[in-house]
Amino acid sequence: YNQYFFRKFEEITMNKLAIVLLAALCAVAAADHWAVLVAGSNGYSNYRHQADICHAYHVLINTGMPADHIILFSYDDVASSWENPFPNTLYNKPGDDAVEYNKGCVKDYTGRDVTPDNFIAVLTGDASTVSGVGSGKVLKSTENDKVFINFVDHGAAGLIGFPSEYLYADDLNKALTTMHDKKMYGQLTFYLEACESGSMFDNTLPDNINIYATTAANGSESSWGTYCPPDDKVKGKSLNTCLGDLYSVNWMEDSDSHNLKKESLGTQYDNVKKLTTKSHVQEFGTKTFKAEPVADFQGNDDAPAAEAEEKKAVNSFSDLVDRFMEEYPEWAARIPTPSKSVDSRDIKLMYLLNKLINDMSDAVNQERVMEEVSHRKKMDEVFASFSTQTNITNSPNSQPDQFTCYKAATTAFRSQCFNGGMVSEYGLKFMHYLHSGCKAGLTPAQMEQVFASLC
Repeated sequence: YNQYFFRKFEEITMNKLAIVLLAALCAVAAADHWAVLVAGSNGYSNYRHQADICHAYHVLINTGMPADHIILFSYDDVASSWENPFPNTLYNKPGDDAVEYNKGCVKDYTGRDVTPDNFIAVLTGDASTVSGVGSGKVLKSTENDKVFINFVDHGAAGLIGFPSEYLYADDLNKALTTMHDKKMYGQLTFYLEACESGSMFDNTLPDNINIYATTAANGSESSWGTYCPPDDKVKGKSLNTCLGDLYSVNWMEDSDSHNLKKESLGTQYDNVKKLTTKSHVQEFGTKTFKAEPVADFQGNDDAPAAEAEEKKAVNSFSDLVDRFMEEYPEWAARIPTPSKSVDSRDIKLMYLLNKLINDMSDAVNQERVMEEVSHRKKMDEVFASFSTQTNITNSPNSQPDQFTCYKAATTAFRSQCFNGGMVSEYGLKFMHYLHSGCKAGLTPAQMEQVFASLC
């Protein structure tokens, strides 16, 4: 009888253990992988942003992430631009054997649907807001899942750009907190490419909600473009613009050339930080899961193993500037200092200079260069006068925190100096003045009055 009892007890115990193990395996299997990818700009001079994001899409697909779990925002006007020498294509690196990334890059939200509101709706699973908009896809991730977010565009103190509006740091971090509260992820990584991108998370992103973020720059400096003219040639043709952003190209080429099941998030961060020499790559948030393999966030399979290639920042802007100053010496003082890489604030000017140098007789190109250089001079003068009239100096290391005032002041600046439109890439470098004004007690109405007199 005792032997029979113990045999039955053993059977029951083993059955229960099997059930527990099966449940554990099911729980692991239930963990899924999701991604949201955003190129926030438009226009051919911003070629690099849409090329970056389609490259990112293919990194994820090649590492095993299901296509229906990737949600991509892109204005999608660059591949089809008349200026593109290879119609309907996007390249993120020069060379005769360069990979084309537009093919198979599935866009969910394009054109006017690329907005902060739609992005926030997608992140927070708000299907009603995007009902009838684009693909209508939103994150359907759960508390067991791994989520990857990649955003590429222009930025300034406490904001990042979309084609016709801005997303501010307080609203982005509120959305991320909402995702946490709604149990929409187990762990989340966020790669952010923009000027002053560190200001989106510094002293703002909590370190206890399982979000790990890295940024292309700290909160007071530009990010940088790469593969710019004359190093922009694909199959012998120049694309006349930068093909990628330095931080973005560095993380994606790292992913392309490593086994992502074996490379950790922390190792990738260290590699990218070392390669991105013109800005200070930063990390924020929860750092306790940096040992997790990159594949947990950028897919769910091994990336093809390949020998990592050493990249260097482009050395192109210097040659363009020298040639331009020979033709237009009177504008020499307005040209930014040459460097081995191209500051994102200067890429539009570089793009226009390159077009002019390719055809010095084109009156339209001449006019566009003069307009850009004049605009840069005007912005310098506006903020020099703003500083004099208000006793406000630029405080680039001041982390934005007074967002109600800052948003209203930004609207006032846009209204008076840009006819309500978006601030120029060069103009964004002065946004710290607005926040400094808020911190000093100036009201948006007072700042608007000053800008009305200056613009």
